[in-house]
Amino acid sequence: MYPEELFVVGLPEGISLRRPNCFGIAKLRKILEASNSIQFVIKRPELLTEGVKEPITDSQERDSGDPLVDESLKRQGFQENYDARLSRIDIANTLREQVQDLFNKKYGEALGIKYPVQVPYKRIKSNPGSVIIEGLPPGIPFRKPCTFGSQNLERILAVADKIKFTVTRPFQGLIPKPEIRNGNSEAQDM
Repeated sequence: MYPEELFVVGLPEGISLRRPNCFGIAKLRKILEASNSIQFVIKRPELLTEGVKEPITDSQERDSGDPLVDESLKRQGFQENYDARLSRIDIANTLREQVQDLFNKKYGEALGIKYPVQVPYKRIKSNPGSVIIEGLPPGIPFRKPCTFGSQNLERILAVADKIKFTVTRPFQGLIPKPEIRNGNSEAQDM
């Protein structure tokens, strides 16, 4: 497939077409805000039904001999593929969120905090040894959950109780401080 055959117009400036799970929250919000102006331009509609097999009857053939495919069958086959793909994407996104929540919880525990704390992936990567992560399945390195496929996410969740974060050198400014209200210390809402 070539870019001139299928492309998107109306995406916010600086955002190219990629899988949604590759974007952070800020970019996803920008995309949602611009959703009314986003359009898919399809120059060759047959690309949408590629790989979908449909029954062809004699009455559906043109004089030239090229088979015609009933539009409702095209849409039905496309819709089934689309629905199956959506459910796989939904499952993968749910798994990613679960692993993200797990990592945030474990990082919060490592800091001695009773609630989840957003994991500073970039700082951990650029400061090896500052946070030690133990218990991940063999062959799975520690990194952002959006970079894993469903199988690895499932493997991580299967050993969730064995995963442990140990902070050896805390990062300045990344530990949320409880808010003081009326002289009482209460955890700040996240």
